[in-house]
Amino acid sequence: MRMKTRVYGLATALTLISTGAMAADVASMSPQEREAFGAEVRSYLLENPEILEEAQTVLEERRAAAERERDAQLVADNLEALYGDEMSPMLGDPVAPYTVVKFNDFNCGHCRAVEPDLAEFIDQNPDYKLIVKEFPVLGPESVIAASFAVTMYEMGGAGAYEEVKSRLFADERPKTAEYYRDLAGELGVDPDQMTVRMGSPEVRAHLQRNVDLAAEMEIRGTPGLLFEDVVVRGRIPLEVMGQIRRHIDTR
Repeated sequence: MRMKTRVYGLATALTLISTGAMAADVASMSPQEREAFGAEVRSYLLENPEILEEAQTVLEERRAAAERERDAQLVADNLEALYGDEMSPMLGDPVAPYTVVKFNDFNCGHCRAVEPDLAEFIDQNPDYKLIVKEFPVLGPESVIAASFAVTMYEMGGAGAYEEVKSRLFADERPKTAEYYRDLAGELGVDPDQMTVRMGSPEVRAHLQRNVDLAAEMEIRGTPGLLFEDVVVRGRIPLEVMGQIRRHIDTR
């Protein structure tokens, strides 16, 4: 049986169905017409299964685009928290026009592994600076390490923080109170003052702000990386960082 003249060519019909444009027309078909139409669609798809792959690709691209738009909006909604907290360590040229933000935990293996590529990216792209959000999600030792690192940035500056970051990632020995006191003294910071500041309400509040910010940004683990308004949840290699930068430059 032939369907009535309102039935479209299969390729056109599939397009209309996927966009919802044909929904009303299909709904008005008789049961026999709908069965015949369904059979024709099924036959066409079985004969041309690559269409399903193409449809899946389009769907994934649309989802990815929607996620990028949502991430850009999350960044726009949290600009002050991301870039305006002076307790967050900032490395690189302070007046660089672009920014990478890293959500970091010193006990995270992926945070450690991404460090060389991230440092190389900043070296290769001096118009980018790095802001670190200490985000201690892996337990009490992570909280202590984050508190120490933030305190050393505050009391010793970017150079002291850089050295602390390098040491904490590289040194796998147990990190006792004496370990932190000795490292502070070695970097020219009074250990007693460091200890007091490390446990202060201000440092605790700063770390809590980072935890709250990560939740706002839908970052649930470490590392989390932001290249301007592009959010990456997890570790990526230097090559992908470069691709992100080129994508940002060509928008």
